Amino acid sequence: MKSQVSTVRLRAVTLLSILVVWAIPGCGSNESSKFEEFRKRQKQRELDQVGQPQDLTTALNKANHELKYGAPSRVLAITEPLLLVHPEDPELIVLTAKALAATGSQADAANLIASIPADEPRFGNLSITESSKWFFEAGQVDEAIERLTNHLHDHPDDNRVRRQAIRTLNRCGRQLEASEHLTALLRRGEIQEKELFSMLNLNDLLLDETTEPEKKSDRPENGPEANGPEALYESKRLREVGQYEEAIHFCRILRNRFPDSTPIAAFLGRLLAERNRFEELADWAEGLPSEIQREPEYWYAMGTLAAHQGQDPVAVRCFAEAINRNPTDRHSTIGLARALIRCGQGDQASCIETRFQHLDEIANLALALGRRAGTTDQYHRLADHLDQLDRPLEAFAWKRIAMSKSGATAEDYQANDQARSESGSASATGRTRAADRCHIELSRWPLPSGNLGQVLPTEKETPASLPSSQHAELNDIAAVVGLDFEYQSGDDWSDDLFYLHQQTGGGIGVIDFDQDGWPDLYFTQSGGRPNAESESGPNRLFRNLNGEQFQDISDFTGTADRGYGQGVSVADFNQDGWMDIWIANIGRNVLRINNGDGTFQDQALPIANDNHWTTSVAAGDLDGNGLPEIIEVNYIDDPRAFQIACTPAETCGPNQFHPGPDRWLTVTPNGGIERWRAGPNSNSPSSIGQQVVAAVGRSAREGHGFAAIIADIDGAGGNDVYVANDGDTNFFWNRQTEPGHAASLSNDWSDSADLAGCAGSARGGRHGSMGLAAGDFDRNGMMDLFVTNYWDQEADLYLQQTRSLFRHATETSDLTESSKPTVGWGTQAIDINRDGWLDMIVLNGHIVDHTARGIPFKMLPQLYLGSADRFHLAHHPVERETFWSEPTLGRTLATLDWNRDGRPDFVANRLDGPAALLQNNTDVQNWLRLKLVGVESERDAVGAKVIVDAGEHQWTGWVVGGGGFLCSNEAILDFGLADQMQVDRLEIIWPSGTRQTLDEVEVNRTHLIVETQSDSRR
Repeated sequence: MKSQVSTVRLRAVTLLSILVVWAIPGCGSNESSKFEEFRKRQKQRELDQVGQPQDLTTALNKANHELKYGAPSRVLAITEPLLLVHPEDPELIVLTAKALAATGSQADAANLIASIPADEPRFGNLSITESSKWFFEAGQVDEAIERLTNHLHDHPDDNRVRRQAIRTLNRCGRQLEASEHLTALLRRGEIQEKELFSMLNLNDLLLDETTEPEKKSDRPENGPEANGPEALYESKRLREVGQYEEAIHFCRILRNRFPDSTPIAAFLGRLLAERNRFEELADWAEGLPSEIQREPEYWYAMGTLAAHQGQDPVAVRCFAEAINRNPTDRHSTIGLARALIRCGQGDQASCIETRFQHLDEIANLALALGRRAGTTDQYHRLADHLDQLDRPLEAFAWKRIAMSKSGATAEDYQANDQARSESGSASATGRTRAADRCHIELSRWPLPSGNLGQVLPTEKETPASLPSSQHAELNDIAAVVGLDFEYQSGDDWSDDLFYLHQQTGGGIGVIDFDQDGWPDLYFTQSGGRPNAESESGPNRLFRNLNGEQFQDISDFTGTADRGYGQGVSVADFNQDGWMDIWIANIGRNVLRINNGDGTFQDQALPIANDNHWTTSVAAGDLDGNGLPEIIEVNYIDDPRAFQIACTPAETCGPNQFHPGPDRWLTVTPNGGIERWRAGPNSNSPSSIGQQVVAAVGRSAREGHGFAAIIADIDGAGGNDVYVANDGDTNFFWNRQTEPGHAASLSNDWSDSADLAGCAGSARGGRHGSMGLAAGDFDRNGMMDLFVTNYWDQEADLYLQQTRSLFRHATETSDLTESSKPTVGWGTQAIDINRDGWLDMIVLNGHIVDHTARGIPFKMLPQLYLGSADRFHLAHHPVERETFWSEPTLGRTLATLDWNRDGRPDFVANRLDGPAALLQNNTDVQNWLRLKLVGVESERDAVGAKVIVDAGEHQWTGWVVGGGGFLCSNEAILDFGLADQMQVDRLEIIWPSGTRQTLDEVEVNRTHLIVETQSDSRR
């Protein structure tokens, strides 16, 4: 054995000698043998001069000195001849290998240092770690990993080598293999907190302190020049920071360069699946490398493709295979739950969804812990969720960390360790397969077949194509028509300090308070202290004078509330035929009842002196009794929010403060307002957020709410509720009772946003959601949702494909790039140019002045013009200053037809200037507007669905309660009809269940339709 080792070293030295010869100018591999003989004689003379042990010591000292001062070539000149005499001296080998690595010969260095036995007292461990490092740097990844794993097989307690294995596997993009080594540390109780943190989500990159992220400017335009594994690491890093196009570009280059790599192929599939690029995904599915099925990302990609193709049984199998390999993958988990629902497996879907909820809470806690040191409560909550997911090893470890933060005693530690030991988890894998836990027999579900790559139509096609118009003209005429209002937040603009409540803006309500047919406008004001009832400026009511002027009549009508105003809701709350005003304040909310004579009076609310921070209010019948319920959307329930000032350097966000649970109220038959009770026999009023927390123990049901809509969102009959939350998952409350049956609060509502696919981002993250719009954007007859978000977060467009199942379509609708660099607030969806496709307006503006960092503070509003498959961002002329060319701090946006010309107009509020009235001067095509009045249904008919048939075309619209941001729109259903000159058939499905039809309806008119029995059918 010794002679074999010596031979290897002699070969290495001989190779080095040849390399030195090649380095001499004019010499190469074909030089004469005479020169080689000359070099050999020279080497022999050098060896003769070394000879004695004391000369070796001197030489090693000199070589160390040269290496220390960065002269590796001089080190080789010293050590190379010595190796021929002392081929087994470990220090000499180490010096030579380090010098070789310093000159760029990592493979030679790795081979040389690997010849030192692992049990050599001084340098054995270094032989393992350095050879692995240099093999990796030379691109010999398998050799690098093999060196580490072989050593760990014989020395499983060598944590230093195990941690290097973790880093190396992570840099190769092989997180699951790295997690096996993390689990080994976990079993022995030797895992560190940052390593434990890495185990929470194995889709993300694990810790790697040895690799600095490569600067974008340093990467070549044509792709990574590094070896494949490191470039895969870079591709994954780009995905984590949201640079998807670069990540896909990198991964495609790697896929071509390393066609047999299963991690690379699988990750490319995941990227394409996450971006809904289904045609490319179908191409990707052809010609994959062998053994690709061991990669969970392959199964996620195939599951996504199968779901898109309508092959739900295949999707069940694929997503189940994915989470069996990676149980931390919440995206595959919720994908499995949705596929099971579509396959009619409700119980199994519910089980999987519960697991997803725990994973989602873990992800949220991980995000919080990544920002700042965790609290004892957060660590305990993390442990509890891990326990519920059958991951006891991690749970006990986090409990131990929680104890270390709370000053636990030695007895406490001993009790925790004893419980861990008694659970038997110390020797177990610590994870139970989700499919087994939820009784999913994989053999029942088919594997993907060869036809999965075929692109099949899965969405309902539009009855006939309509060309879209790419023109709209909206001009601000507020100053001309006497609409003189400017919101005052109370912020001192001369300094950098501000408070969160000074950034949300004020509400706008469109109300025809005097029933003269002309929409009037109501604005909330602030400026004083929050929770003070009379310190802010007065709210203002402007009367519309026949579409020619506005007149401020606040002082004569009793509407000038002086609380710290936020949103406003306009509805007929007492069902007397006159529209009332519900004012959302920071502090006591106010209901002003319309007396019918031009004046309003206060009506008491259930809590007279509450300190809720209510942002928006939505109204509509939720229990099917023909009377409206009211949802007060609350933002923060924490007095510190009004005491902690924010600055550009010390940014504060909503998640620093406890969220305010939304409050659900109801109108009684005598017109009173009560809290909606937990059930017909219960006397314990409660908020729905508190009810759900009590039922399932999830704090996530309290969100930092900004906007809500009430409508029959899922088309199942009976109204649902959707709430947009800032920094929390959005809520989608589904009614669980049959239409016509009374629904109670606690037992008959379920938040299905996660399962429905409308809770957050495309990757399941929690966005900072503000504004909310609803409509049938793709004209498939189902309600879709659009949500505006915070900076560096694309807006969320959710297209409903089947009942209660949405597809995240921001990317495919061309909204990502334009919405991501904005902070979006108020938004509305309506057909501005009457081409038959819904358009959208979004108001933008930051809350923090980060212009020094290259981030805009004031921002331009955006107008998106709709079409059959995407939205087009309108570009406005800049030769003159207009509403569209002046960056502002935009906030609230409401829609109305102020001059009754059939073209939708808008009212826009901002923090840094007066309100704007955007008159629509677009050359439009045909249109239809409907005013619905309920009889059996509640009067505002919230939840009514209208289907318009004209020629080969069909449109669907809904009466919606709430929507937008802090606002109420004109209570009109609006349709753009393009070139259709007549509506052939109009069908109305009222909230009561009554169906009413009208034939040959005249276009370009506003029609009043009353729910009656004479010409209707059930």
